[in-house]
Formats: sequence, C-alpha cells, structure tokens
Amino acid sequence: MHIPALSHLLPAALLATPTLGGLVSISIQDDNGHQSSSSSLIQAPFLDSGVPAPPNLEHLYTATLHCGPSLSTGGEGPHGERSVIPIVGGNFTGPKISGQISNLGADWGLISSKGTFYADSRSNLVTPEGVNIYLQQSGTGGQIGGRTFLRMVYETGHPKYYWLNNVVAIGTLTFEGETSDGGSLFKIEAFVMT
Repeated sequence: MHIPALSHLLPAALLATPTLGGLVSISIQDDNGHQSSSSSLIQAPFLDSGVPAPPNLEHLYTATLHCGPSLSTGGEGPHGERSVIPIVGGNFTGPKISGQISNLGADWGLISSKGTFYADSRSNLVTPEGVNIYLQQSGTGGQIGGRTFLRMVYETGHPKYYWLNNVVAIGTLTFEGETSDGGSLFKIEAFVMT
C-alpha cells in the first residue's frame, strides 16, 4: 500500500505492506526506484483486510440501579412521550472505581411515536472516600436482548478520579425486575474504549 500523504513531503516514497496479524513492514523507495526495507515491524491500527480495527473495551464497573415509580408528563408532547424515572439509589463495583449511587437524579427518557425509548439520565456516584462524580447517560432502548445501549459522560474535579473526565464510555442497561415499592431494578455494565 502506497501512502501518498507522505510522498510529497519526502524525496523517497514510503511503502507499507500489510502482513499477518495487522503488522506493517516499512520500505523506502528512492527516486531511482531502489528500495530498502526497515528491519522492524510496527503495530498498525488496521485489520488484515485494510479495514480500521475497532477500539478495545475495558470493563469499568457493574452497577445495580434502583429506580422509583415513573412519572408521566401527561401524554405525547412535540417530541414524544416523556417518562421521568427517579433514581433512588444503587451501587457500582469495578477494578478502578466503586461506590454508591445517590438518591439524587432521574432519567427523563423519551418514548417516540414509533415506540423507541431514548434514555436521558443525570445521576451522582459517590466513592468510598466521599468523592462525588456526576454521570450523564443517554442512549437508545429496544436493542438485542431488551437492552438499552448507553453513552456515558463523567465529571469530577477530584485528582484521583480526574481521568474519568477524559474517557469515552459506553454501556448496556438491562431490566432486572420490579421492587416492592413499585419501582424497578436495572443492571448497568459500563466500559471505556482503549
């Protein structure tokens, strides 16, 4: 594969040859057509087919979320039917972060005219040290296995958890059952892209 973006910057053409496992052998070709290969291989972010490799996922945490009974905004509005689901507690456990979910926040989900649920929640996570972490989640329900796919954004000023401000996080939300108070239990699996 010839990389033209570099050929105008260098007097010699740079050639990259895909090999098994996504590794690339680098060769230099001078203006006279003489070629010399590098003795090292580099990891390429491409699959053997030339398609970009997908990002890896690292497990962030598993959460159990307790929600209260939902509230309706009175029928279908201009964007669909809004359903407010109070977040009343829960916990989360992972290799780098764990703690409790505060009795603070809600999901202001929207049900479209076609019946698709769009999650839109704000909640507060609290670590064992008492650090508060703001969490905003959005996503689309009705996925395979009844799951809701989530995008997650974290905010904190605490130095120990500041790295959360810069992650790209996704997750799945699954209904686990109803509670005796008319609420619901959900399970969330959260992952960060690496």
